[in-house]
Amino acid sequence: MSKKLIAAGVAVIALGIVGLSSIFTVKEAEQAIVLELGRFVRLESKPGLHLKLPLIQNVSYFDKRVLDFEADLGEINTSDQKQTVVDTYTRYRIDDALKFFQTVRSIENFEARREEAPLNAIIKSNVREVFARVDLGTLLTARRADVMKEITKRVHDQMERFGVKIIDVRLKRI
Repeated sequence: MSKKLIAAGVAVIALGIVGLSSIFTVKEAEQAIVLELGRFVRLESKPGLHLKLPLIQNVSYFDKRVLDFEADLGEINTSDQKQTVVDTYTRYRIDDALKFFQTVRSIENFEARREEAPLNAIIKSNVREVFARVDLGTLLTARRADVMKEITKRVHDQMERFGVKIIDVRLKRI
């Protein structure tokens, strides 16, 4: 083989790799943030193929669907000093992907079952505050829906700074 043919083959392979690394796909249930050396460039929320600069820009994907999170809050005292074991689940959606990326970077960091993880910590503190003002009898009646609406509103108000919309916080088990 001649040296020109080998050089041409290497050049074609290199161009193919660069060409393929400049294309990314956004699925219908996703939104993507394009970052250039760590700085925000643009948000892609329409599904399909999109272009980016290879090696300089990278892409972070975030789900547009409604996501579920189950929090095991452990024992919580009610206003009548009854120990209750509470499990909750939360439904939420990422509304502002840029704000979400800037504050928590990833869904894994946001949902972690650690005390410092934002979603778990905010749900736990709000459930504890509201339960401290409600007796166990109220939680076992139809008025529990009003208590859950209050918790949902409080959590939603605190989640806006993360670019997240809380749809619902519910008791799974009490």
